[in-house]
Amino acid sequence: MPLLVYTPTLSPRKIYIFNHILVSILGIEYNFTHNQQVFLDFKGAKLNYSGLPCGDELYIEQHPFIDENTINQQHFNFAIKDDFQVPFAVKTGFFSFDMFSAAFYLLSRYEEYLPSTKDTHGRYQAENSVAFTHNFLQKPVIDIWAYNLLAQLKLRFPDLKSVKRKFTFTPTIDIDNPYYLKTETTKNKSIKIIKALLKGNFSILKHDPFDTYKYLKNLHQHYKLEPIFFFLVGNKHIYDSAPNLYDYQSLYKKLIQSIATYANLGIHPSYQSNQNVAILTAEIGVLKSALSDKKIEISRQHFLKLDFPETYNNLILQNIKHDYTMGYATHTGFRASTCTPFYWYNLHTESVTNLYIHPFAVMDQTLKKYLGLNKTEAIANTQKLIDEVKKVNGNFITLWHNETLSNFGTWKGWQKVYQQTLAYATKQI
Repeated sequence: MPLLVYTPTLSPRKIYIFNHILVSILGIEYNFTHNQQVFLDFKGAKLNYSGLPCGDELYIEQHPFIDENTINQQHFNFAIKDDFQVPFAVKTGFFSFDMFSAAFYLLSRYEEYLPSTKDTHGRYQAENSVAFTHNFLQKPVIDIWAYNLLAQLKLRFPDLKSVKRKFTFTPTIDIDNPYYLKTETTKNKSIKIIKALLKGNFSILKHDPFDTYKYLKNLHQHYKLEPIFFFLVGNKHIYDSAPNLYDYQSLYKKLIQSIATYANLGIHPSYQSNQNVAILTAEIGVLKSALSDKKIEISRQHFLKLDFPETYNNLILQNIKHDYTMGYATHTGFRASTCTPFYWYNLHTESVTNLYIHPFAVMDQTLKKYLGLNKTEAIANTQKLIDEVKKVNGNFITLWHNETLSNFGTWKGWQKVYQQTLAYATKQI
C-alpha cells in the first residue's frame, strides 16, 4: 500500500521534491491527499505535511516557501541538524526544519538564480552557497535527510515498502588536450620537446605523455567500470584548445571513434559556447559528424560554466538529455546537496524538464590547483566523499582529465591518486 501524504495544497515544487526524496532516493510509492478526513481514516503508512498536526502520525511542518512561484531573496531562520545549521527552521513537527523546502531550495539551485558576485570566469562561487557557509558542502544532506525520514516512517509503519538502492560509481574523463605533441605544429612540438629534455623528461621522445587512453581503458576494465568521456571540439578561444578534427591526419577524430567503441561519449561545450547557442549547435554537429551522426545526448560544460537557466535551456534545445556539470571547480563536495541524479527544475517556468542532472563530487584540478592538496591529502579528501556517498547508497561521480593522469610535469605521481580512488570506490562495504 502506498504511503499517503496529507497536504492542503499541491504545487509544482512540492510534487517535484517529494518525487526526488520519496521515489528517486527511497523507492517509496506514495499518493497525496488534501482531504484531512480521508487521511485520518487511512490505515496504512502516512505522513502529514501541513501547517498543523492532525493525529499521532509523523508530522513535518510545511514552510510557506514550498508553495511560492516566484524567485526572491530568502531570509532564513536556521535550525540545528547533525551539528550544522540548515535553512527553513519551523516551530513544530518531528524535524526542527522543513526538510522538503530546504531540499527544494538546494536541489533547484535557487540561490544561483539570485544576484551574486561571480568569479573571473563568470561562475557562481561556492563560497556564496548556503552549503559552504554552513559547513555541509561535503555531505549529500538531501539523501541523509531522506534516510532520516525513512527511519522514522519505518518505526511507525514497519510494513512500509521501500527499495534499497546500491552504491554506484561513475568515472568521467574530460578531453581538453587530447595529445601533448601529436597534434601540435612542428614549431610548437619542437619547443615542447626541448623544454621537456632540459627538465630531464627523456621519455617524451618515445611516448606522447597525454596519450593515456590505453592506460585508462585497462584500468577501468580491471575495476569493471563504465566511464564517460567528454570531448572538447571548440578552439576559437584562449581557454578552448581542442585540435581541429580534420587536421593532422584526423588523429583526434580517430581517437574519438576508437573510444566510442568501448565507452560512453559526450560533448564538452567550449568556453565561449556558454554564451552563444549557435556555437554550441556547431560543436555538437562537429562531434556528431565524427561519429557518423550518432546522437549526442550527454554534456559537460568546459570550465564548468553554468548559468541558470540559460545553460540548461540551451542544452535542452540541442536535445541533450544528461548533463554532468553540477559541481564546483574550487571545492569538492555536493553543489546540489545530493548524490542522486535528478531532473532539472526550471524556476523561471516553475516546471520540471527532461534534462537529467548527474552531480559530481570531486575534480582533479580542484584537489591540486584550487585546494593545494598533496597526493596523500587528495586521496584522503576523496575517500571521505566516497564514504559519505556509500552511507546513503548514492552515485559517486569523479571528474579527471587525460593529461592529469600522464605522470608528466606537475602531475607526476597523480596516477596513484586516481588508482586508489577507483580501488576504494569499488571496494565492498
